[in-house]
Amino acid sequence: MEENIVYFKHFWEHILYKQMFEIEQRYYGRIPMATDLYEELQKVFQNKLVIPFMDFSVATACSLNCRACSQWMPYLKRRKIFSAQEVHRWMEEIFRYIDYIHIISPFGGEAFLNDEFAEILNDLLRYKSEKKIGFIRIVTNGTVFPSESLRKVLCNPDILILVSNYTGGILSAEQSENYKRFIQFLNDENCRYYEAKMEWIDLGIPEQKRELQEQQKHECFSSCFVRDCAGLYEGNLYHCPRIYALENMGLEVSTGDDVIRFAEIKSKEEMREKLERFYCVEALEACAWCSAPEDRHSIPAAEQL
Repeated sequence: MEENIVYFKHFWEHILYKQMFEIEQRYYGRIPMATDLYEELQKVFQNKLVIPFMDFSVATACSLNCRACSQWMPYLKRRKIFSAQEVHRWMEEIFRYIDYIHIISPFGGEAFLNDEFAEILNDLLRYKSEKKIGFIRIVTNGTVFPSESLRKVLCNPDILILVSNYTGGILSAEQSENYKRFIQFLNDENCRYYEAKMEWIDLGIPEQKRELQEQQKHECFSSCFVRDCAGLYEGNLYHCPRIYALENMGLEVSTGDDVIRFAEIKSKEEMREKLERFYCVEALEACAWCSAPEDRHSIPAAEQL
């Protein structure tokens, strides 16, 4: 474990501690001792190149239009629903050199807008059966009722579903009805799911880049709740979803260690070095597009444009 211990400690402190306690409780109905879970995960990660947690966008389209979306979805110039073939190609590129993804979390925008999401999930389940993926957790807002083919996959016991609950005023009558039908379906079929009432912090919208000193970037990054929400967008792993959004909008392209472009990696050693630099990032150029820490405040969830 010696060669991976530095990375593992980072994963645990910044990502896995919170995520894994939730997964353990929702998957297995148990609340493990922190020391036991730490030791279990050490063994899982030993001598592997690991992505501990990865959000994973299957669509940059959404059924909602949230002003303060953490991914800046309403402001993207290119909105796309990705095919199962595209997604499979990305996963194959990742697993050329990555041994294991501990938690993969497919979402959108809104994932259920993707007509091929069932096929994508079946592909992820295959990787899980090959022990390349540990846990699959879907995120949905529940406003799009899933197709028959998708319903057949959603209740696979190896899938956990997080339903973001935005009921209470912002949904249309059709969306509210879809939400009720979806929750009823999950209950009727004994699917693994949980609802979450979302609390939002306004991180700002992409209006203008601020001039920041390096120390200010560090302060913005270290205090941000999405600083470790690494996400896969169009085959690349971004340290923050807003780095991808800035590229999509044509405002800024990252050439630093905050993005891993898997198609460009040529060896396992290069992948190891890239992962090390990626998880040691302490500030992002993209932070200059977000609100300063003192300007962030709680807002009602999912306010619509």
